[in-house]
Amino acid sequence: MIITIDGPVASGKSTVAKTLAQKLGYHFLNTGLMYRAVAFLLMKKFNYDEKNLLCPTRKAVEVCLDVDKFIYFADGKGASIFYDGVDITSFLKTPEMDRASSVLSACISVRKILLTLQKKLAKDINIVADGRDTGSVVFPDAKYKFYLTASLEERARRWRLAEALKGVLIAEDEAKKLIKERDQRDMKRDIAPLIVPEGAITIDNTGLTEEETLQKFLSFIK
Repeated sequence: MIITIDGPVASGKSTVAKTLAQKLGYHFLNTGLMYRAVAFLLMKKFNYDEKNLLCPTRKAVEVCLDVDKFIYFADGKGASIFYDGVDITSFLKTPEMDRASSVLSACISVRKILLTLQKKLAKDINIVADGRDTGSVVFPDAKYKFYLTASLEERARRWRLAEALKGVLIAEDEAKKLIKERDQRDMKRDIAPLIVPEGAITIDNTGLTEEETLQKFLSFIK
């Protein structure tokens, strides 16, 4: 069975997807982390920057996603990505990679390659997948599709807290501005924009704890 959770940045979708997968004994697929990884590798290996990430060469993308080097791994602690034996996950969770992955995700050739990989990873297993198009594009026939959201103020608060834990301090107004910009990029892009998937259950977790959010999801899954 496949369960998808889509939603805007800082809505808490990866957190609940991970805990839901644990609770159900399912695999966890963080599709957004894959875009961050490809963006990171393109910038480090091929000297791309945010301005030209929209149109990387197919050869460069294929090198980054070499099946013998690019490894996606998930356990109870979350998702990790290894490249050529090195865990690169810690480099992917930065504001720079957030912006870069948003630009890269609008590239149709990259989306096609990652779509194939994501479907391959989910073949013949029970999985909880999160991202921005998992229910609308990647797994449109998923058994359960959710759209998780929260108020701008709540998402800005969570994002600032997450960044502060990494030693990065962001003012509230700046956080709101960056989140609005990311929302616009995700919702306005021509390829697989962020939408509420057809048939999805919308959950607003403003003011809810992680456990309360999890219980909301479980209440819909039979």
